[in-house]
Amino acid sequence: MPDAEKKYRELQTLLKVHAPFYLAFSGGLDSRFLAHAAGQAGLAFTAVHVTGPHVPSADTEAALGWLEQNGIPRQVVQFDPLSLEEVLKGSKKRCYQCKREMFRLILAKAGNLPVMEGSNASDRLKFRPGARALQELGILSPMAEVGLSKPEIRTLARETGLDNPAQPSRPCLLTRLDYGLTPQEGALRRLEAAEDAIAGLGFKNFRLRIFRMGNPILQIDWSENQKLESCRKKLERLLTLHGFADAGIQAEFEVSGFFDDENADNQTDDLEILKNLF
Repeated sequence: MPDAEKKYRELQTLLKVHAPFYLAFSGGLDSRFLAHAAGQAGLAFTAVHVTGPHVPSADTEAALGWLEQNGIPRQVVQFDPLSLEEVLKGSKKRCYQCKREMFRLILAKAGNLPVMEGSNASDRLKFRPGARALQELGILSPMAEVGLSKPEIRTLARETGLDNPAQPSRPCLLTRLDYGLTPQEGALRRLEAAEDAIAGLGFKNFRLRIFRMGNPILQIDWSENQKLESCRKKLERLLTLHGFADAGIQAEFEVSGFFDDENADNQTDDLEILKNLF
């Protein structure tokens, strides 16, 4: 992919301009790839991982383990979004307020140094309410700026030697809750435990969604439909064990951003703003 390779060089050039910097590090593919690119360019940076009741503990363990394995300086920020007004209300502004408060904490750690994060060009085509907070706070999104898409990132990750280039996305647990629901830490922990057990069966890309009206639904990516059918009984037993006996199970062509897609009719203006952020 010559075009992707050109963008990769542009990315490293852009990172050099801003080094040293702080990197918001979730441990997902995007933030790992950004850290990987900076490391290959020999740049100085510090990774900041945010943890709290909205972040699966397995994700924190994996993120910090990867940073240690790669010798990257790291800091951990404790953050509880369950105290935020918009999060408590289950408002459509919950992601915006959560992202804004989280990055304010990271900025306080960074002092006068710039702060980077891992949004990519593909995110510009979707509704990402937290992106407005990034713009307001002056957070840099270098991969989006150079036009690197998610498929290009996966290809470059593989070609440049980054481990696990097929890593599926696993956004924060609050995204599993329908708008209008008040999140409770106990419910988030049940979700976390259930999803960890589902991953233990070998499923890669899925979400266990909780609805304001109606039963929960386990959504599994269509690419894993054959495995779903062969494991359906195991999944039903597992969901019952974790308190989700009433949950439906279905394959979906797209499991990411479900609740935002459901409310897309009201988000046209915001989406246009997001497309012009970078």
